[in-house]
Amino acid sequence: MTETVSRAEYEKLLAQYGQLVEENKQLKEQLNYLVRKLFGKSSEKTDLPEQGQISLFDEDNSVFSQPETTGQQTETVTYTRKKKRTTRQEKIAAEVPVEEVVYTDDQAVCHNCQRELKPMGKSFVREQIRFVPAELHRERVFQTTYKCSYCEQHQEIYDKSSLHQAPVPKPVLAHSLATPSVIAQVAHNKYELYVPGYRQLREFKQMGLTISEPTIINWLNKSVTWLMPLITCLKAELLSQRYLHGDETPCQVLREPNKKASSESFLWLVCSARQNEHQIVYFEYHLSRSMQVVKSIFQDYDGHFLCDGLGSYNYLDERAERSGCWAHLRRKFYESVTDGETRNRGIAQEGLRQINDIFHSYYHPADSTRTKLINQIKAFFNWVRETSLHVLEKSKFGKTLYYALNQEVYLCRLLKDPNIALDNNIAERHIRPAVMGRKNWLFSTSQTGAKTNAAFLTIVETAKANGLNVRRYLEYLLEKLPQLPEFPTKEQLAPYLPWTKLVQETCH
Repeated sequence: MTETVSRAEYEKLLAQYGQLVEENKQLKEQLNYLVRKLFGKSSEKTDLPEQGQISLFDEDNSVFSQPETTGQQTETVTYTRKKKRTTRQEKIAAEVPVEEVVYTDDQAVCHNCQRELKPMGKSFVREQIRFVPAELHRERVFQTTYKCSYCEQHQEIYDKSSLHQAPVPKPVLAHSLATPSVIAQVAHNKYELYVPGYRQLREFKQMGLTISEPTIINWLNKSVTWLMPLITCLKAELLSQRYLHGDETPCQVLREPNKKASSESFLWLVCSARQNEHQIVYFEYHLSRSMQVVKSIFQDYDGHFLCDGLGSYNYLDERAERSGCWAHLRRKFYESVTDGETRNRGIAQEGLRQINDIFHSYYHPADSTRTKLINQIKAFFNWVRETSLHVLEKSKFGKTLYYALNQEVYLCRLLKDPNIALDNNIAERHIRPAVMGRKNWLFSTSQTGAKTNAAFLTIVETAKANGLNVRRYLEYLLEKLPQLPEFPTKEQLAPYLPWTKLVQETCH
């Protein structure tokens, strides 16, 4: 017996079926995306025969060094550049000490008459590198005492003591075994090589020093006090610059007020644009990535700031101008090609091709003009507006198109100012050490530890951006800054900024 349904019930069931089909497509897109993130290739290389410059995003030669690092996946956008072959002399830095090893034979005799041979010269055999393991030196600090013999003989004239003691530099940590060199090495290992404190204990033990992990953490937390006045100067200098980049990345802090240990906190990054004379990389720890954080970091800033599409950046000071990142947009088109609905992939590939052309024009100015770049960007957004009329908004590609439209104002800011960068990859490169460190450190126990991480990352990344040897610069600061007054002025701190002549000569 066949049941019959009314026309209204049939249309209702048909609508439910269509809704389920659409939901199934969206779930498949999400599944494809997650599977690729977990098990797929990390490169964003595209193979579009019609685009004419496939090599712009080739895997072998990168425009960006690890762009758009999120802590979950690292992707690379690349272009072709012939690599110069590095010679042996270029591999070895000029400051590496040179030692000559000459082998002699004290028992050398003539194979004819068996008489002793006399040396007549030496010939070059090979060049090699020898590793000298690090070692600790135990220093016992003494203070020389001086006296005046004349005053001692005429005590009836001089009633004050005639003794004098040689000045001794203030220690970086009072009543501690740690010296600036030791703390600099610990910080270098943790923030430049991403080695957490507990893994450094074994190496120290092999060198003859048995310490605990809390001791190492205490060294860093207390010594950072000397660095904070300098970091304040760096932040002030940074916010006086016209062009900046920024980003943020999650971190975990176990003991925070009114928060679970498993909840996320954030390290915020602000850094100088490529063209700025003084390169500064500044980190700051906060409980969230809310608008209040943006307001606190960028209070009274009136320059230009390039960032991603995070809504909190909408609350920048009214005098500040914000622009968007084309690398973020390109990623979304790339994901629409690789993970989106089959029916939309061809259209998404066309959008990806146009973005590739924009990148090529921007990074190869010799092959194009600024007018060509402007026309390409305008044509791209005209294409986005037209295409969005024919694509479902809730599909993966539809979300990509609407993201582009929502960010259009920010992405087009570079049309008015050629000093504005096309992408935010400089910030992504600088924030990568925090991401790599997080994978090794896992978490900070307290807010003090999180703030210490932000402070040391600021010094380390700023030193690298200015071409300094990080360990030498840290040791130099921890030696010199404790000798300054308790509340040093800006003028007293200025000689220790990373771009000064003395610092460049001492810590390069």
